[in-house]
Amino acid sequence: MFNLFLHELRSRRTAILGWGLGIAAFGILIIMIFPDFAGQLEGFNIDEIEFYQLMGDFGDFASFKGFVSAEMFTFIPILLSIYAIINGTGTLAGEEDNGTLEPLMSLPLHRWQLVMTKALALAIALFLILVVISIGEVIAFNALPAGTELGGVEAVDLVVATLAIWPLIMVFATLSLLLGAFMPSRRLAATVATIVLIATYLGNNLTEMVDWLETLKPIFPFNYYSGQSILESGLDTGDLLVLLGTSIFFFVLTLVSFQRRDVTVGAWPWQRAQIPSHSEA
Repeated sequence: MFNLFLHELRSRRTAILGWGLGIAAFGILIIMIFPDFAGQLEGFNIDEIEFYQLMGDFGDFASFKGFVSAEMFTFIPILLSIYAIINGTGTLAGEEDNGTLEPLMSLPLHRWQLVMTKALALAIALFLILVVISIGEVIAFNALPAGTELGGVEAVDLVVATLAIWPLIMVFATLSLLLGAFMPSRRLAATVATIVLIATYLGNNLTEMVDWLETLKPIFPFNYYSGQSILESGLDTGDLLVLLGTSIFFFVLTLVSFQRRDVTVGAWPWQRAQIPSHSEA
């Protein structure tokens, strides 16, 4: 089991570096350009732009908190949720489609051990990507010119806000694992997971604009993460527990679904292979 875990983690090292360094470069750029934009943004009301209304509430866009929240902590969770969906649906359903899952199941491991090993490797890979991003942000933050108005934000605040993305993207990672174990194919699982990502992100932001949608806010995962709020008041442990609890719930359902799955058949769990009668043979 441990050897399989190491194999799963090694197979993701390129993605960890690629996604980590790529998004870190994006974060570094956002942080470094803030001093050049700060003066020009004074008095600018981002809420007047309809596109940004759909992206969330960023407070004072001219402040460092508002700027990095709007330009960095809005897009990083979406980008990594996309990676979580790609990797999550590829972990079980993708390997089944490629024909590599059945040989793995011949190992002396229970099905739950196989799922747990792969899920743990995916969770660690996502966390390591965030660590790489955090390192880049700290480097950029410390390189800002002296006298830059940061509104009390310190490097550790950026690290906390970045690492706090992990529980959020784990919701989509475990959801993707569940859909991959439940649905007939990876393509269908990835399509549904992507629809859920888009619907929950836009739906959460629409609750700020449409009063009658406000009652739906608790069902959206993005309701429990806000880079702006973390930079202003710190990490909310209640929100963290909700996201982690949701991930655990999806993971348990994944174990149940994969235990019932007829691997390589490409069917729904309630469908069973039909044994032909003698007359049909």
